Amino acid sequence: PTIYGDILGVDLKEVSDFRQTSGTTGKPVYVPESYESWQWRVEIWCHILWMAGFREMDRVFVPFGYNVYVAFWEGHYAAEKLGCEVVPGGALDTKGRINKMMEVKATALMNTPTYGLHMAEAAKKMGVDPNGIGIKRMQCAGEPLPQATRNMLEEAWGAEVYDHIGGTEPCAWAAMCRERNGLHIMEPFFLVEILDMETLSREVEEGELGVAVVTPLGRYSFPLVRFNTKDVVRRGTDGCPCGRTSMMISEVAGRTDDLRKIRGVLFSPVSV
Repeated sequence: PTIYGDILGVDLKEVSDFRQTSGTTGKPVYVPESYESWQWRVEIWCHILWMAGFREMDRVFVPFGYNVYVAFWEGHYAAEKLGCEVVPGGALDTKGRINKMMEVKATALMNTPTYGLHMAEAAKKMGVDPNGIGIKRMQCAGEPLPQATRNMLEEAWGAEVYDHIGGTEPCAWAAMCRERNGLHIMEPFFLVEILDMETLSREVEEGELGVAVVTPLGRYSFPLVRFNTKDVVRRGTDGCPCGRTSMMISEVAGRTDDLRKIRGVLFSPVSV
């Protein structure tokens, strides 16, 4: 029997992977993935990691047990596809993970921002300078990454820290390049509209805030058309010194669920 309701876009026998949302905004959504749809997601993450400078000689440490949540599964398989060596650290405690990173001489890290900060503090308590472990780049997922937090991570680890935006339902749809000055929309994989927050009927201009409405172009097992992400983003200036010409996002301001207008100014808890 299907557990996916009316959303399943392929025959049930084609479903090869089960994922679900975290449930932070309500009841968890079950997400079916066929082999083809899953490979599509992995390919997107290959682009994310490549833009962040991950290469075949990197040894990537992932300090999580992935469970049924999607992001670090995608990152793991994408890093392998790029030729990186992946070291999963899910069964270890924080001290064990820090020791393992030093033991294997990890060069890259995938984690949530808060856990990245926690590991840095834990390392210092162990007498280890996280800046000296050898991590060159860090791809964050699972949580918002305000600029202040990114600065703290970069200072603590001596690494380039990269962000992306996405969700379990549509997948990750925009990410940072080596310039680290905004997020590139993954236009080969998605149709993304940034619409005015009041009516969702007008695409915003450069510099304006709007709600991201996303249509994935390769999700046959879990088809979505004009999915309202509820992510409030600022449309950036198209074009980038890296050479990519896709539409850009200059700021992730928060979510429509969280934003409040105070004295005429939109305020998000993410900015605190």
